[in-house]
Amino acid sequence: MLPDALQEPLASSELPEKAKLRLPSDFDIENHECLGLTTLAETEFLLCMGQANDALKQLRETLSLKSFLVRHNKRDTIGQIAKRRSEMEIDWTDRCVKKWAEVYQRAFEAMGRLRKAGEDVNHGGQFRTLLSEDLIMLSAWMEEHCTWRDKGEMAEARVA
Repeated sequence: MLPDALQEPLASSELPEKAKLRLPSDFDIENHECLGLTTLAETEFLLCMGQANDALKQLRETLSLKSFLVRHNKRDTIGQIAKRRSEMEIDWTDRCVKKWAEVYQRAFEAMGRLRKAGEDVNHGGQFRTLLSEDLIMLSAWMEEHCTWRDKGEMAEARVA
């Protein structure tokens, strides 16, 4: 690939917010050196790692919220209007889970285009492709974790 590939004009019919930025992840790994993008590719890789970590954090928090809303809906909600409102909150939270999963997946795929994965194929053991079962609530785990947290809080109260 020629270094002129970076200078190719973009289609003028594209809206500015939809236009490609021509980041190193848009080019093959083999072309980074001849295009002079190796340093920029490393920088983008680190940014993608940060974005993937942020997305995972948001996924954990959103899945926790969804788990709480589902338990609250089953146990405490009385009345048709309240149940519908609770179901709408659960649907909104589910859309947030899907959005953060998409953000993570895009960052993970960009990391794959920026640096060849090691033998473990997941960039140092930190990241992997999300599966649909990764996006479900872990209610049993949450309940067990809650039990241990409650025991810890009771022990702290006894000590104080």
